[in-house]
Amino acid sequence: MDLDFNYYLATHNEKSLPQWKINSDFSVVSPIKNQEVFIDDELWYNPEGLNHSELLWLYSLGAQVKFYHSLIMGELNTESITIVEELLDNNFESFLNLQNSENNKFLYVHKYSYSHDHCVAVRMRYLCMLIAMGYPNVKLIKDIIKRDLQWFSELDSVSMNNHGMMVCVSILHARLFFDEQEIKLLADRAISLLKNIVEFIIPNNYYAKENTIAYHNFYIRDLTSFSLFMRDYMPEKGFTKILGETLKRMNDVLLRVVYPSGEVPPIGQSGLYGYKFKSIPGKSLFKDQGFFVLKDDKNYFSYTCGFSTTIHKQVDDTSFTLRLNGVDVVVDCGLGSYDAKDTKAVVINGQRGHSGAFFKKFDDWTMQKFHSSGGLSDLDYSIDERHNQIVSNKSFNHENLTYQIQRTINILSFYDLNIKDVFTTDDSFAGPVSRFIFDGFRNFKVVSNQVTMESDIYRVSILCWNPATFSILSSYDGDVTTSIAFRSLNWNEYKSVNVIEITPLEGELEMNIMIEPLDK
Repeated sequence: MDLDFNYYLATHNEKSLPQWKINSDFSVVSPIKNQEVFIDDELWYNPEGLNHSELLWLYSLGAQVKFYHSLIMGELNTESITIVEELLDNNFESFLNLQNSENNKFLYVHKYSYSHDHCVAVRMRYLCMLIAMGYPNVKLIKDIIKRDLQWFSELDSVSMNNHGMMVCVSILHARLFFDEQEIKLLADRAISLLKNIVEFIIPNNYYAKENTIAYHNFYIRDLTSFSLFMRDYMPEKGFTKILGETLKRMNDVLLRVVYPSGEVPPIGQSGLYGYKFKSIPGKSLFKDQGFFVLKDDKNYFSYTCGFSTTIHKQVDDTSFTLRLNGVDVVVDCGLGSYDAKDTKAVVINGQRGHSGAFFKKFDDWTMQKFHSSGGLSDLDYSIDERHNQIVSNKSFNHENLTYQIQRTINILSFYDLNIKDVFTTDDSFAGPVSRFIFDGFRNFKVVSNQVTMESDIYRVSILCWNPATFSILSSYDGDVTTSIAFRSLNWNEYKSVNVIEITPLEGELEMNIMIEPLDK
């Protein structure tokens, strides 16, 4: 195939490459923004101190490709391109040796790098771009790609999620740069796997099974890009026609779940993304994924209870969010990071990062432990909605003890909610609690059976009709393991919030939440 390199680079580039930034000392900052990578770095052989996201970008070779791209574009002040190319060649040779050594576990083994498949996919895409940029030592770059292709050929399957999709797409990109028959066969296998992934992840209701609106949007973006790729290079496979109707319906779902402003909400493992999609008001229930949205032109309510897969699934069942006129009232704590060593992110991903009904006994459990086969048993979730009344159930067993929470929310209006939580357990130390997380509120007061608070715009009151105790908590940096959560609207950025915890004395809570605009 005669490949137009300029068109390929302009139309089918790997979108993360521009996110790399080069410092004055020629170190390169990765897309996670706080990770510096030097192109002559030997950290490859001793990366134990890095988290999984840092491993991903270190081994992606994005730093090297970004450096070369900036060099040929005249963005760097260097005296000799030849010297830089020799340095890069040495770096690539070292990496190829690592690929073929017994120390390649961080490249290809999930146990050592949870994002190794994502890394392989991005690396192959970057290296395809590098060839298209005119890098002189094409054979060396192809040898690195071939080793990754070998890894793919030895897999029984790929992950049935966005990582698996990225791997398969990268195989098809690599196919453009090779003539070998065995690589053509790998491309055929990648197409078959891609069809299976799309059928699995995108169900009949067209809301992606990765537990966040952000990842639903990522699938639209990536599948749209892939559809154009197939149109340009493999139209005979018919993928563009197959994806056309699916993407249309996925876009419709996206417009029904974004904020009225068109932004992607920070619900689940997601930040706040400032898109300006054209919101569609109304009511949407995705029972299989355990997600509900009610919104009009100004206000937004969401509720979570259940899931189809545990991909990016936080411990957020029975939680809700409420935004009025673009102002957050009751919030979800958002993104954090994917770093298992980031204690704030661990808290956000667990129960403490959500406005829901929980048993405090499990507050310190990570989302991985909560949803693993070695954690709980007999997990069961349900959600239904009728006439703006949400009825949900969450139940599970642990060490021969049972736990159940039934939550009902009557949405009388966006400013008036009735909530009933019923906690059932044979564990006297379970610690039932109803949590409400607030960002930007102050003047918290508890009087009798009511708690009130204010922001610059709203006064909120929570009235409880059952015997209960109230606690007002704030984010605490001193000991994160005992703190309530921090809110994260961007990767690895945190802010303090306040939490109201209401503890029932008799296993049941009936509450009313009333929001009133303040007169200014």
